[in-house]
Amino acid sequence: EGCQARVPHMALLLLPPIPVKPPDFELLAEPFRAAYHKLGEEFSVPVIDFATPWHQAHPTIPLWQGDGVRPTEAGYRVMADAVLEVILMD
Repeated sequence: EGCQARVPHMALLLLPPIPVKPPDFELLAEPFRAAYHKLGEEFSVPVIDFATPWHQAHPTIPLWQGDGVRPTEAGYRVMADAVLEVILMD
């Protein structure tokens, strides 16, 4: 019995890793993102799309801290907006 069966009013969302700047880190993160999407399809759970809004905002807004991995405040806003978009669709 899954979480949704036990607590039907609970919303489950899958939050895959956000895009990162270092190319070697990005290559390592891609299989994890693919696994999130596969699980989302398998269990009918929404997977948050961070990549599209992230790449749309990135050219004009600094979304990463100096390490290219941790988000800035603006990066967290992009993430929060992506989650809200899915939550508000229901």
